[in-house]
Amino acid sequence: MNAVLKSAGYSVVLAKDGAEALMSVGRETVDLLVMTSISPTSTAFLLQAMHENGVSVPAIFISGLPGDDVEVRAFEVGAADFIRKPVKNSVLLARVAKVMKDAD
Repeated sequence: MNAVLKSAGYSVVLAKDGAEALMSVGRETVDLLVMTSISPTSTAFLLQAMHENGVSVPAIFISGLPGDDVEVRAFEVGAADFIRKPVKNSVLLARVAKVMKDAD
């Protein structure tokens, strides 16, 4: 996904976990989070911490977990969009562009 987003002209900052993502959001201008691992606890923590610090960044959640619960939970904690794995490059780029447009 990193290479696909970069080749489409997006600047990409990678974070290995929610804490690192929170630090990145605090240090840099971040327009969108693309989260590839959905742990309801860590995701809720990250979005709550951002909210408490006055940071509002849309997030696209990506997961390969089965069932509807993970998708429902993603939207409950504030997802702007949700994509199921495996992710097609064209779908990723279309969803990123839509969320970025909606955020303007």
